[in-house]
Amino acid sequence: MKQKIKFLVTSLLCFLIIFSVSVSLNGQAKRIKSKVKTTKEVAFYEKLNEAWVIVVIHDIFVCSGFVADPKGYVITVARVLSPKHSKIEVISPVFGRKKVEVAAIDEGNDLALLKLPKRRNPYPALNLSTRERLLNSACYIFGSANFTYDLFIKGLISSPKPNFHWRDDNDAYTEMVRANASIPAYFHGGAWVDKYGEVIGVQAYIGMAGLISFIPLEPIRSLLKTKKTASTPTIGIQVTDLWWDTENNKASDFYRYLPKDIKTGVKIIYIVEKGPAIKADLKKGEFIYKIDGTPVEDVSHFIQLIRSKKTGDKIKLNTFDAARKKKREVTVKLENLEREWR
Repeated sequence: MKQKIKFLVTSLLCFLIIFSVSVSLNGQAKRIKSKVKTTKEVAFYEKLNEAWVIVVIHDIFVCSGFVADPKGYVITVARVLSPKHSKIEVISPVFGRKKVEVAAIDEGNDLALLKLPKRRNPYPALNLSTRERLLNSACYIFGSANFTYDLFIKGLISSPKPNFHWRDDNDAYTEMVRANASIPAYFHGGAWVDKYGEVIGVQAYIGMAGLISFIPLEPIRSLLKTKKTASTPTIGIQVTDLWWDTENNKASDFYRYLPKDIKTGVKIIYIVEKGPAIKADLKKGEFIYKIDGTPVEDVSHFIQLIRSKKTGDKIKLNTFDAARKKKREVTVKLENLEREWR
């Protein structure tokens, strides 16, 4: 009997020892895993911090930017720059304050390429992503704003397919991707990256209800490759879809003014002063339903058709003037959106 009791006690003690060791090892494993995760997050943060810069024009902080090429090329937004600026600098937490030159401009995509001075060691730079943007996937941005420094903010892709956004600052359209994020001002020009720390876009605008817009990767890649100022064709008008009245922010009743044979198109709601459209005598309120014989589907399709042409091309528009109840054909010569940089 005593031997049985002794055996049971010994077995219980062994079980308790094994259990306590198991719990201890499991706790250590969790702590190690947590530490590894924390280390990865810190490395991710530091990677963004090293490539990030503040853009300073005539000693005034205007926006963010990032080094996109180890040879010293910086990407930021074009809207803050002018050919008249004689003193443009960037400030980095790694290489300090440096004067930069404008290497190239793409007004059609609101992008600027700046060049840092040559140096022996490569500049810390972010890689461009080669992965597809996925709906609801995580994205991240690093930057500073309003004397609040080194902010690391997470967002979610809300619309992976780009659409066009009208910019009042240069009277033109820019292609944008939408994401859900709450960010402060002055983050424009900063890099949005994926979970791998690779660039998927450049911050552009802060919208309503937590929506932001960023410039997609494709034009960034193109500007870095060519390192030349773009030649973006522009017609000099803002348009709205037939189903939506942009001016009054409501569903439209445009179709009741149109002939039955016009099923799709866009309506002119703004004409740029001294632009190509006004020179061709296009009128506000006219409907454009064909470009060079191709039916116009909507605003995005209209801009794509224009961007498929070259600066200096003459295009034929089929329009309908609802006030005069008259169709007509108008020839417009496209101009260069980057003409001030030539």
